[in-house]
Order: sequence, then C-alpha cells, then structure tokens
Amino acid sequence: MLRPVLERYVPLPDLIEFVEAYETHRGDKVYTKRRQIFGEDLAEVRLAEGHLYPNIAKRIKVIRNAVVHSSDRHEGHERFIPLTARSEEIIQEEVSLMRFLAEKVIIATART
Repeated sequence: MLRPVLERYVPLPDLIEFVEAYETHRGDKVYTKRRQIFGEDLAEVRLAEGHLYPNIAKRIKVIRNAVVHSSDRHEGHERFIPLTARSEEIIQEEVSLMRFLAEKVIIATART
C-alpha cells in the first residue's frame, strides 16, 4: 500500500535527486547497494523507473517492522535492539529518507 502512495505523491526525479545527494553527502552508497538491515536482505535501490518505488517501499516496511516488532518469535532473531549503537546508527541513516518522503506527501496532499 505504500508503493502507490509514493508513486502518486513523490516525483521520481525528486526521489532520484535526494538519493544521489544523500549518498554524496554521506560518502557511502547507503541506498544503492545491497544491504542487510535487522536480519532482512534489502536489494539495492536502482535509480530507475519501475525499480525505485518498490525498493524504497520495502526498505520503509523493513525499518517499520523492526522498530514495531523488535523480536520475532517465528524466526528467533532480534530485529532491533533499542539504544544500541548499531541499531541507532541504522535508524539515523534512514531518518533522512523517511523525513524527505513524509514532507513530499504532506506537501502534495495539503489543502489551503
């Protein structure tokens, strides 16, 4: 359900520009390389139509699930341990993207 929201309210060129600028600022391929976050494999975010929105939506879902469901009885491994240095570092890397997307959606849906 997140993917259609992103597609409707976040212009692709703006999202590509954000990802490129953020990675340049960080000096690391935070989004455009394959990573494992909280026990989940995330595909690299390809900066192309048809690939960007689904991968970004999955990334947000993984982060959300890790924070909301900090342990998983079915898989038996920790997903997110609050206030640990590594968990906090991962969340900090993701906050900029989520803030950017939230602002785009809020602005696009605002009424005067």
